[in-house]
Amino acid sequence: MAEADEFEDKMKELESVCNPIIAKMFQGAGGEAGGTAAGMDDDEAPSTGGAGPKIEEVD
Repeated sequence: MAEADEFEDKMKELESVCNPIIAKMFQGAGGEAGGTAAGMDDDEAPSTGGAGPKIEEVD
């Protein structure tokens, strides 16, 4: 199929552009994969840094 070949060619082209960018992002983040920030434990709750938003009731 011509469509499958075209798709694979575009996919390889996209990977050749994106992979170096993603590799640099991981190097800048200390190489950690996953959803946690660098230096933060999984069971540690993030600090809010304040009392939070003020909610006013409306009628």
